[in-house]
Amino acid sequence: MLKIAQATQAIPPPPPDIQVIEEKKQPRIRASKIEFKLVNEIWDKANYKYIVVETPEPSEDDEYEEYLFIVRQQFDKKNKSFITYLDMKSEELRDILRLLLKDVKSICLGEDKPTVSPAVLFSFLPQLKDYENHMPSSDLIGAQHLNVLVGFLETHFASTTKSFLPLLEDGEITFNLLWALFRPNTPVITICDGSDQPRCLIYDSGEVKTSHFGEKYFELDCHYLDYDGNVFGEVTTTLAIPEFRSKRKIISLNVFPLEYHKTQADVRRDLIRNGRKFMSLQGINHCEYEGLAYFRTKDGPLKFSTKGRIMVDAIAFKDANPNYGKPRVEETPKRGFYLIDLDAERKKMERNKVRSKDLVPEEMRDEEFLICNPTVLGFTLANRRWGEFAVANIKDIRWDALAFESLAIPEEKKDILQALVKSHQPGSQQVMFDDVIAGKGQGLIFLLYGPPGVGKTLTAEAISDFQRRPLYVVCS
Repeated sequence: MLKIAQATQAIPPPPPDIQVIEEKKQPRIRASKIEFKLVNEIWDKANYKYIVVETPEPSEDDEYEEYLFIVRQQFDKKNKSFITYLDMKSEELRDILRLLLKDVKSICLGEDKPTVSPAVLFSFLPQLKDYENHMPSSDLIGAQHLNVLVGFLETHFASTTKSFLPLLEDGEITFNLLWALFRPNTPVITICDGSDQPRCLIYDSGEVKTSHFGEKYFELDCHYLDYDGNVFGEVTTTLAIPEFRSKRKIISLNVFPLEYHKTQADVRRDLIRNGRKFMSLQGINHCEYEGLAYFRTKDGPLKFSTKGRIMVDAIAFKDANPNYGKPRVEETPKRGFYLIDLDAERKKMERNKVRSKDLVPEEMRDEEFLICNPTVLGFTLANRRWGEFAVANIKDIRWDALAFESLAIPEEKKDILQALVKSHQPGSQQVMFDDVIAGKGQGLIFLLYGPPGVGKTLTAEAISDFQRRPLYVVCS
């Protein structure tokens, strides 16, 4: 036993702490290499998930931590086509993007290592270059990191730029380059399908999709400002450009960036003026109107022409039409087709919901007035119909107070008529009371009689103008 013990003591095992030191890898320092890394993310059918081909097994230690950003190409489940993403590792690049793209809704930069679409960055390549040229000399690391990113974008989109810029010089575009034409957080112009009036929205994002009928289209997610009777804020909506062959004039598209409009300054001025008028029409308003109005149905907007006085009242409209809504995709004037979504109702309710935005009319900027809804909800007294009315066609009423004075009826009867109407209108001092049945007994009826042509209708119209109250014709 002694010999065995001596033999055992003669060959001691290596200390365990030495083994740990030998196997421990050096930690990777975040964004320490002034370069980027390209990896492919493909679909693993066996494990039914995406994997990075250069990383056989997931690890808590990020193998690509030391790069400024990772160009990740995520292949589809058939491994035929892919989508490219940029995984930002550099804190300097992340902070620069947060500053330049703070109002862009299509990307999320709040994460520590955000993922960004290179297509979005390509839209802001001029801004990135300009920022790089004006960076302070003290921020050497940030300048180096941004230079690598700009260089990658220029190389990655070299073929796109070669085709895109000559088209822009001629005011033309192709369908497969629409994504490059629209820059997030910029105004786009289209025509309101119901009122035929121009309108502006803010473009958020877009992508090519295919309808259930196999037709391709470029879908644009946009937002604008609206008022639903209770809340004033942002509303998201979706527009579509059907696929077209060859190249097409930008201004011939059913929706295009406002900057390409031939009379951009005039259109912008008119829409800002309409936006200010839209803000003034919140609540209940008695106005004059002449032009097209419309009411949306499941088959599209039902247009009608009206001339006369209207009541702008979003709350009353919603009470009378509780199921009124807007279609998911507006019908295009170039080629009519509707896009069907199996979950359209839920999405439509969520999309058309007005999200409160802390905007004070006195503090609103022109860019916010620019994207106000071009129509308001109301009721036409002439046609006795609910509908949406173009703000551009709404005017103040020119009251004719002298019409009442010119009525050929005795003065004492004029005084009685005035007293009856004035005492019955809201805000009068007369105490209103219900009949035996609640809600009854608060009406006021008086009869004007006489042969045709003596002025019975004129009397009612004159009283309406004299009191500046709306006149509703029960029957014609």
